[in-house]
This record gives sequence, structure tokens and C-alpha cells, in this order.
Amino acid sequence: MKNKGAVSSPILALVVMGLTVIIRYIDVSVLGEGDTVFLSLAVLQLVILFFPALLYVRIRGLSVSDLRLRIPTGGSVLFTVSALFTVIFGSMLISFGLYFMGISAADASVYSEMVPDALASRAVFITIAFALIPAVTEEFLCRSVFLSEYQSMGMGTAVFFSALLFSFLHFNIHAFPVYFFSGLILGFTAFVTRSVFCSAAVHLIHNLYILFFEEYVSAIISIPQNAVFAVFTSAVLFLLSLFLMLGQGERLLHRHGSLALDREEPFIPGKRSGGFLSAAANPAFPICAAAYLVLVFLID
Repeated sequence: MKNKGAVSSPILALVVMGLTVIIRYIDVSVLGEGDTVFLSLAVLQLVILFFPALLYVRIRGLSVSDLRLRIPTGGSVLFTVSALFTVIFGSMLISFGLYFMGISAADASVYSEMVPDALASRAVFITIAFALIPAVTEEFLCRSVFLSEYQSMGMGTAVFFSALLFSFLHFNIHAFPVYFFSGLILGFTAFVTRSVFCSAAVHLIHNLYILFFEEYVSAIISIPQNAVFAVFTSAVLFLLSLFLMLGQGERLLHRHGSLALDREEPFIPGKRSGGFLSAAANPAFPICAAAYLVLVFLID
């Protein structure tokens, strides 16, 4: 069967979604006390996100090259920085739009809900549990595995569907636009730099922004006289970052293509083998999407 990855990737996403729902019914007391809670949460994320992906990689026989587990080149730095600011300011604009529509896009993840209020000020442990571990595990699952599995169907298809599956895993219908946009930029970053370490770095710093700075930005936008200035400034910075990111992305893709030609190896940023419609029509994907919609409303 052609494009097996387009069939098996949503199945992997379904498994991860199922495990995530199950842990919602775990008695918080079993996580331990004090700092042990954060260690337990880190282990849970590894069990739910990383180990199923690792087993999947083993079964599918994906290589290190397929998974983009390579050290990025120096030429990727400017692109990665511009991608970071594109994610931050783009997500900020989307959150502003949702706020003005009366929709809260605050992320209350399954894991954060398990942290007792008394431990919420442990900055180091919060950083590890809710910024570092998610950046590593989610990037391996979504930008190493999912992106690789859809790549044969075209770059656009790969980035789009890996971003959708990434959004499904968070069970937050209100913040879905933010997750989807972030997933698009992270997927594009991993694709262009050919390194998941670049997308993981962007993901990590964006998580840190959400954890420690987003509340201050929300406080600013809640004051009517500040709203216009905040939106205008964010829009300008977003457009500048996006322009720089796309320019650097074109340069890197051209460079990768030139190097491939020098080695007499064809550089094709994703062959089209069915493309977008084929990926969407595979039965596993509609089932995954339907499961997301059912579960997200049951959870809410």
C-alpha cells in the first residue's frame, strides 16, 4: 500500500490521545508529594508521547535521517530565530483575536492540572515539566515521526497534517488556532533546517514565553487604551519576522538543492504521491479527527 505513513500516523495519534484521556482519571495523590510530582509528570509525558513514538519508529523502520535527528548547520540560526519570533507574535495575534471574540485560549493541559497550587511557584521544575519535556517529546512525535511519514506526499501536505495531529493532541478546542498555527511554523522549521533540534528550540522558548510572560501580555491587552497599540505592534513584528523567515527559508531550500545537485542526488522537498486529498481521505485520519472532536467536548 502506498503512503503507509499517512494511514499509520493518525493511528499513532489516536493511541497517544487515548493514553492522554486515561491519565485524566489518575488519582493525583499517586504522583507523590513535593518535587516528586514534577518527576512523575515528566515520566508520564515520556510514557504517553515518547515511548509510543519510539515503538512506532522501530516498527516502521524509520532512520535517523528520516527523523531529522541531525545537528543543524550554522546557516540555520537566522532562520530559526525568525521562526521563533514568527511563532510568538503570530500566536499573540491569534490570542488577541480570540480574546476580542470573548474566547479564552489559555492552555490548561492535562499535566498542569495535576500540579497542586502550592507547587505552582517552582520555576525550575515548572520549566522542565511544562517547557523542556513537552518540547522534546512533542517534537519527536510530531516533527520527527508525523512530518517524516507525510513527507512523500509533498512538503505542504506534510507540514499541514503534522500540524493538525499536533493540535489534536492538546485537547483544547478554544486554543486550536494557536496550536495549529504553531504546528505549521514548527513543521516548516523542521523541514527547512532538516533538523528537529531547531524546531525543538523554537518550541521550548515559545513554551517559556507562555509559562512566564503571556499573562503580562494578556494584562496589557485587557486595558482598552493599550489594545490598539499592542495589536499594531504585534502585527508589525509578526510581518517582519514572517518576511525574514520566508526569505531565509527560500535561501536554505535553494542551498540544500544545490548541495544535492553537486552530489548528483535529486533534492525534492516532498514528492507528490496523492497529496493533500489522499492524506485526508485515508480512513484513519477522519476517524482521528472525529475522535478529537468527541473527546474534546466530553473533556470540557
